[in-house]
Amino acid sequence: MLKIHEVVPFAWPVPPGHSFMSRPVFFGSVPVHVQSGADALYGMSGININWPFSQLILAGVKTVEVRSYALGYRNVAQPDVEMWLVETPGLFRGSSLAALGSALLGDTVCGSQPQIAHIVGAVTFSTSHKYKHIREFHEDEERHRIVRGSRYDWRGRDQRYAWSVSATRRLTETIPQPGPKGVTGFRVPRSYHARFADGFCESRG
Repeated sequence: MLKIHEVVPFAWPVPPGHSFMSRPVFFGSVPVHVQSGADALYGMSGININWPFSQLILAGVKTVEVRSYALGYRNVAQPDVEMWLVETPGLFRGSSLAALGSALLGDTVCGSQPQIAHIVGAVTFSTSHKYKHIREFHEDEERHRIVRGSRYDWRGRDQRYAWSVSATRRLTETIPQPGPKGVTGFRVPRSYHARFADGFCESRG
């Protein structure tokens, strides 16, 4: 039986100008048909990331995602497996200034705070490591982009792990996600016809 963590998202490359042809694509051992042309069908699990950190990841500025568990825990995300990046309003819903103040933005333009969750792209993580102490966490702020003293800051309670971002892709049009997602996202892959902007953004987190 196919297990969720064995699903490998992949879309068959199609030459331009073949908008009426379809080809079989395999997610693990399950065949899915992809319409040729600019749009293709992609099936992936999804991970929730709060705005504006979602935009910093897509811009290649934030190269580390901070979680309270290691990469691979409970199959939330697996190393080297591409996932939908689900942008959520975050802790400061309706207060974009407070949300922007929690992140080291630099020169990055993050657009408007979303009103509902939506898929804005895809992200791949490679490895994770545990922060040993608060000083190490704060010294890593250029990678995780969390402002010291903000609501996202680590104050020593529980644990914090750095998930290294290895690649991202931005969608040309976002995909609304009004349905159930859970706290972390959704683990069962969802398929959508989507178009990615040209190229990958490779990170060195």
